Amino acid sequence: MDVAVSLHAVIFGVVASLALLCGLICLGLRGQSALVWLAAGLTCGAVETVVLGIDGGSIAAMAAVTMLIPAAYFCVTQSVRRALGLGLSPRPLWMAIAGLTAMSLLLLAGNAVPIVQTLPFQFAALLALGDAIVCLWRLKGRGVVETGLLAALAGMAALLIVRMPLFPLLFEGTTPVANIAQSDLERALMLVSGLLAPAAVLLIIARIVGNVIRRYRIRSERDDLTDLLNRAAFERVATQAALAGAAIIVCDIDHFKTVNDRYGHPVGDRVIQGFAEILSRTEGTAGRLGGEEFALLLPGATLDAAAGTAEAIRLAFHAWRDPAIDDGHALSASFGVAMLQGAEPAQDAIARADDALYRAKREGRNRVAVHAAAAKPARLVAAA
Repeated sequence: MDVAVSLHAVIFGVVASLALLCGLICLGLRGQSALVWLAAGLTCGAVETVVLGIDGGSIAAMAAVTMLIPAAYFCVTQSVRRALGLGLSPRPLWMAIAGLTAMSLLLLAGNAVPIVQTLPFQFAALLALGDAIVCLWRLKGRGVVETGLLAALAGMAALLIVRMPLFPLLFEGTTPVANIAQSDLERALMLVSGLLAPAAVLLIIARIVGNVIRRYRIRSERDDLTDLLNRAAFERVATQAALAGAAIIVCDIDHFKTVNDRYGHPVGDRVIQGFAEILSRTEGTAGRLGGEEFALLLPGATLDAAAGTAEAIRLAFHAWRDPAIDDGHALSASFGVAMLQGAEPAQDAIARADDALYRAKREGRNRVAVHAAAAKPARLVAAA
């Protein structure tokens, strides 16, 4: 008896500590529904362990366990789904789990023998775990964390699969729950479960925290207004592409200050976003260098091909309209094109493209200028 109580106490301590850890992380990482579901599942598990440790043989305790075990597995499964970026389990699964749990409660109320009474809610828990396992199995590009989590959940499911048919064979139907709980087999299964469950929880937390880190890294590389790469991220990508050969287009919206002064900053922001949308639809990697200045990286493109792409963007933006801007106020942009040369820093190519851009500005704006190695005059395309 002392061994069983001690084992329940240890499991409770571990589960409660993990639930507290989830709660603390959730306070720091707001909006993480996966952590909320995980904390809820761990709380169910902690309460269930306390109930079993105090008075596992009473009707009230069995009713609580009947509801808490499927609920714990269900919450953990929702946490896994949210951590993978998926929606909650489909409604039929919810209904099946609820129905099986209700069946166990009815069997308990009807004084069914424990071996029979526990089968439906154990199957409900297995269904919940199976949903998480299927989601992980279907996940493309599983990493170490996801593979480890899949193995841990599969191990927990295996314990349920072993327990469900084995217990009816080893114990008589009239065997009290307390006697089953004190058996060597049950203690061994609890010990294994006590190792697998914390491992699974820690792996879920690792996946959630990893998602947050990736999200912050992506946001740190993006411009808030346009969602294009910011200058630092664009320069890093361009420098990496230099060895394979690439062209860079630097773009600047003409007379943008006039747009802001005449129509207001909200309209100016929409113009910035409209130009960014045109760039994002163009093949290549786009970035916002600052203000109304943008850049587009074209890996493998020749100077002539890049100039043609710049001309297509120029025409598309010249035809773009915002309802707040007068029909007679046509928007335009100027473009400078240059080649990345070998392993040079992207800043050098951007500087050359800037030189071509300012030549286009001096020649009347709304045109494309090319920075040629032979210092040829910029090729200019006048506005239509």
